[in-house]
Parts: sequence; C-alpha cells; structure tokens
Amino acid sequence: MTCLERNSEMFTGDYKGEVYGRELVGKVSMSQKSIALTLEELEHQSVLKSRKEGNMKHYRLNFNYTEIKRELKMIIRRRAKRLALR
Repeated sequence: MTCLERNSEMFTGDYKGEVYGRELVGKVSMSQKSIALTLEELEHQSVLKSRKEGNMKHYRLNFNYTEIKRELKMIIRRRAKRLALR
C-alpha cells in the first residue's frame, strides 16, 4: 500500500477534495507544526497546491504532478480488482 493510498482516506475517495492543515491534527502522528512544515514542503515540491481563505490555507493534490497521476491510476486499478473479487 502506497503512502498516498494510506492517506487517501482523508479525502474519502474524493481526490479533488481539500484539507486544512489543522484537520490533520489527531489523524496523523505529527504535531501541528510538523504538519504545517510538511504541507509547505509538499507544496514547494509541487505535490500539493493551495489556496488561502482568510488566514486558513487549504491544500489539494496537484494533478499536474506526474507521480500523483501514476499513484492514482494504481489505486483505482487496485480498488477495481478488489470490487471485482467480491
């Protein structure tokens, strides 16, 4: 299982969803400061995009990032296989 797959539950299957950094506190084993720094780094690496709403920053996956496209294709294939086996 990939990192993206493990953390995709925060998007509840909607990979176009957005996450506010503080939403992750308590859902991942990192401090709020570590979460903020990680989100900033992922944005700097173009894995995530963000938008500001007041003083809050909302993050979403950058679908122009090649690795995201490849990972999502693999996740979708695995889920389809699991559904076919039911």
